[in-house]
Amino acid sequence: MNDRGLAPFDQLVLSQIEVIRRIGLSILWRRWELDDLVQEVVLRVYEYRDHVRDEERVKAWIASVARNTARMWNRKQRPVLTDQVFEIPIPGDTVTGRLEAQEHWMLLVTALSQLSETDEELLRAYHLGERSHAELQDEYSVSYGALRTRLTRARGRLRWLLAQPLDAATTCERGHDARAARPMEEVMSSAIVQTECPDLDLVRRGKVRDIHGLDDRLFLVATDRISAFDVVLPSGITNKGKVLTALSTFWFDYTKELVPNHLLSADVAEFPAAARQYADTLSGRTMYVLRTDRVDIECVVRGYISGSAWKEYREHGTVCGARMPSGLMESDRLSEPIFTPATKADTGHDENISIAQMQDIVGAELTEHLRKTSISIYEAASAYAAERGIIIADTKFEFGERDGEIILIDEVLTSDSSRFWPADEYEPGRPQRSFDKQYVRDYLETLDWAKTSPGPELPAEVVAGTSARYQEVYEQLVGEPFVAD
Repeated sequence: MNDRGLAPFDQLVLSQIEVIRRIGLSILWRRWELDDLVQEVVLRVYEYRDHVRDEERVKAWIASVARNTARMWNRKQRPVLTDQVFEIPIPGDTVTGRLEAQEHWMLLVTALSQLSETDEELLRAYHLGERSHAELQDEYSVSYGALRTRLTRARGRLRWLLAQPLDAATTCERGHDARAARPMEEVMSSAIVQTECPDLDLVRRGKVRDIHGLDDRLFLVATDRISAFDVVLPSGITNKGKVLTALSTFWFDYTKELVPNHLLSADVAEFPAAARQYADTLSGRTMYVLRTDRVDIECVVRGYISGSAWKEYREHGTVCGARMPSGLMESDRLSEPIFTPATKADTGHDENISIAQMQDIVGAELTEHLRKTSISIYEAASAYAAERGIIIADTKFEFGERDGEIILIDEVLTSDSSRFWPADEYEPGRPQRSFDKQYVRDYLETLDWAKTSPGPELPAEVVAGTSARYQEVYEQLVGEPFVAD
């Protein structure tokens, strides 16, 4: 017992109460449920206290339980709209709760009134009227994919509006919201699509990363660029690079006992002076890493059959040339993870190759080492993510050699390098909703665009919706709110 009369575990849980409250405030629409959420999370944590002993794991677990419980409570109230609801139950037991519910309702109605009439009508029909996808497809004469895109765009726009400060005197007249004082273009302008650091060597610019060098070290700068159909789009996704960097940093730390990695620091204060002068640009989106000799192979691990693997299986019954069991459906879980390497391309598509082809390129011994290492990382990460309601369908790793040792490099287990699916929506036999840039691809598919450079500008609501998806998967996996520096 400590000097406060509490056992260490009790003290640890007590120290996380404020974390639970912050998570509840960021997710719960019915704010009056906050105290109930704290109580529910604490009870669940104590129920399984003997199964988790590491202090940092306990903290991450508490945050994950809080996040998943809050989201589950939101989903219990139909209809749901990006974790906000149209019909808000008015609690009869507290005046504060009733006033808060009325305030939320006014904010939501005001935000809805700023949408186009078509978007408002669509959202009301689907979420408030509980109309099915099929009914709305018939009414609007659109395909299922186009309907999903229109709903997602409208929700992204509404989410952005709800996030803006609202003047108490604002009326609900369409087009005259106080939020209009801050155009969405202003939010988009905060995206960084290219970095300039004259005192550092520019090693190369990739689809997303600008890589600068200093002696035998590199600075991997995740910009807010986004590519689709092998074209880098002119619009940046606000905070995308910071989310990718934060998630990579988390996973490098989580997997460091399995495999060494190249990360030295993601804290700009610990960078050399030559780089610190660019702190405004580099902060939050840069990893300071060891320079290595890259193994020019993408080490892909698949636990589910999807994407290019599903396409090849459907046509030939194989994945990367290896025969697979018959009767698999799209998005089926495989009996065990498989290693499917690909050639590494700085531009254009990577090309899937067989393990035999990889052996011809890098040798049989290194191929087997990378296969075993990649699968072990995937299995550890998948188990962790599953506890937090995320399926890692597949992912890719990169490795490099430094002083005779093979280490993990580049990014790791991010939304750009992995296919993340929400576990509570998983259903084999169809494509799955994913926390990645599929949202952008769906929008682009509605355009008359030849999928060649230059790409089209993205509407602000698509930018906002995509940014929200990147942040959502970070928060669910890491167990704490994403905060852009």
